[in-house]
Amino acid sequence: VNRVKRAMAKPFAHENAHAIMLDMYLKDWSKLKSVSTSGHDGPIVSDRKLAYTEGWAEAFEAIYGQMNPLLVKESEREKYGIAEFQFTRQDPVRRNRYIWQNYKGKKSGILKNGLQILSTEGAIAATFFDIMTSRKIEDPFIKSVSVMYKYRPADFIEFINCWVKEYSGDKRVL
Repeated sequence: VNRVKRAMAKPFAHENAHAIMLDMYLKDWSKLKSVSTSGHDGPIVSDRKLAYTEGWAEAFEAIYGQMNPLLVKESEREKYGIAEFQFTRQDPVRRNRYIWQNYKGKKSGILKNGLQILSTEGAIAATFFDIMTSRKIEDPFIKSVSVMYKYRPADFIEFINCWVKEYSGDKRVL
């Protein structure tokens, strides 16, 4: 009973995205083992593997949140038991705010460097969000899981390289 309650308290779309990725990697899940000791959250610079796995899952939250009528109004968040962090971290993903050193409040105008961006799950989530919601890519979800299943990339750069190898027609859009 406690496990069920804990599972229900977690973001549904986020955890399902982890399960999908796990299914695609089968026994190669250890390939994605993170070395980060800084924990993880949208703006945190961790490592490329953690940013890839969490970015994939956070993109699903942002997609689901965009389509879920319960999340349209902040005033309804508490009524439906939606945690503030679930509500507030989706907008920076959809607007690609995690590429900045300071993504909220007074903007510094300073971008993270390339390695920092590739190691920031919110930045990876924003790119996955753009891919999944693109009107120029046919079947982006099917292509994503196909790439994961066939190549089992260890990070987002490998994922993109494998995608282009498999679906070269999407290179320009990606």
